[in-house]
Amino acid sequence: MTCSICNIGTCTEGITEELFNKNGKLIILKNLPAMVCENCGAKFFSEETSKVILRNLKEVENSKAELEIISA
Repeated sequence: MTCSICNIGTCTEGITEELFNKNGKLIILKNLPAMVCENCGAKFFSEETSKVILRNLKEVENSKAELEIISA
């Protein structure tokens, strides 16, 4: 699949991590399956992975920690 961001690179299956800032809290999700562009590094998540991301973000919503690191 050609990257829809840079229109140059090819996206291949890989494992990545993503950093989120939610209400001043930093959340790092690790081990996320994604299609990653080998040219620009853009990440594309499947619907299933997107649901996992949203579920994890919701679970730490009430945590008092300023930093959460989660292995998805």
